[in-house]
Amino acid sequence: MAKFISIPTVVTGTPSLQFNTDVISHVAYVSATSVVVYAGPRTITLTVAGATTTNFYNAVLAAIVSTSGPVVTNVTLPAGVTVTTVVVA
Repeated sequence: MAKFISIPTVVTGTPSLQFNTDVISHVAYVSATSVVVYAGPRTITLTVAGATTTNFYNAVLAAIVSTSGPVVTNVTLPAGVTVTTVVVA
């Protein structure tokens, strides 16, 4: 059964982002404010505010590797962290 992660955003018009963990090949932080998720043919760049990208990156990885819980695992963002920009390429 497929497992999904859900990343909340504050981007106007963008609901929480859901990713099938089976198609995520890599997650990388590329700057002090950006994390990239490589999911199948898509590259999704997320800009975060409120903390270091290391904390956000670790929250995403923790949700991906979580083996217990529901089919959709919410990414628990550190206090004060928000996703402010989403770019899909």
